[in-house]
Amino acid sequence: MSDRSQALHIVFNSEVEMHVMPHNLALAMEFDYAETEALIRDVHPLGAYLCDRWYNHLDGLRYKRWIWDLAIVSAATHPDWVSESPLETHIQLGGREVFYFTEIDGEKVKADFHESLIEYVEGLQ
Repeated sequence: MSDRSQALHIVFNSEVEMHVMPHNLALAMEFDYAETEALIRDVHPLGAYLCDRWYNHLDGLRYKRWIWDLAIVSAATHPDWVSESPLETHIQLGGREVFYFTEIDGEKVKADFHESLIEYVEGLQ
């Protein structure tokens, strides 16, 4: 058993409350480069840095990017932006209840990200 699958079994067999964000739902966090650049590039050098970092990143995703980690953070900080359902895991994963996200308001998450970034950099000036 690999370290990764061992860790998965430890977490699923623990008593910690678990909320699962499926990959297909996190795809709602699609950011468009041109839109993001228009909103943040000229606000502060940090905005320019983030745009340049995105555009010059090695993976070649120049025009669209999925900020999947924003989905789970937003689900925790704004539970009214998501829907989730309980489900029971397979016996090999503890046979216990976990909560599975079924919907997320990606537009609210993106707007909140842009607004928060702008508020932050305005506070630096």
